[in-house]
Amino acid sequence: MNCNSAHFYPIVGPASTAEKDGFRLGDKGTHTSRTIMFGELSTLLKWADPAASRADYATLIIEQNYLAKGTAATRRITNQRLGELYALNLSIPIFRILRRRQVKPSAVNVAYALFAGYLAGFRGRELFSSGWLVVLDCTPPSAMELALDAKRMGLIDIRTAGGVIELNLARLYPKGEINIDGQN
Repeated sequence: MNCNSAHFYPIVGPASTAEKDGFRLGDKGTHTSRTIMFGELSTLLKWADPAASRADYATLIIEQNYLAKGTAATRRITNQRLGELYALNLSIPIFRILRRRQVKPSAVNVAYALFAGYLAGFRGRELFSSGWLVVLDCTPPSAMELALDAKRMGLIDIRTAGGVIELNLARLYPKGEINIDGQN
């Protein structure tokens, strides 16, 4: 499966809470674009204070040019796109989890992709073929392997039996911070 045929939301549509959880919806929304700007995000997270505000990120990108963009216009567009993609705001659950876990191709990255897919509305086996895992170049079998590694690391709980997948993501966020289908 490639990014062009992957879905970032279930065919029935995104979860009713997707926008509140940090997704931008619509035909031309950033989460349906073909760029995920992981390089820029990784650099930005490396230099930003873990408690940085949205304004702090904008300052790093636009005024201090931490991403080494050639023009002020490119810096402003980069700030806009990163804000659309990742919110860069700790009050948004999906960014708060990402900020804690950073961006690295690993079991942690797969756990984050499963979390994003879950918030978008995917469940069970379809989580492992969602666009959130495709952008990591993970086939469903390799995503499952890394998800099991994430379980061993204590990030998620996952059980499989007879083709049924039971996934609990409550370990990714502190108790009471977010409620996913009754998982507190």
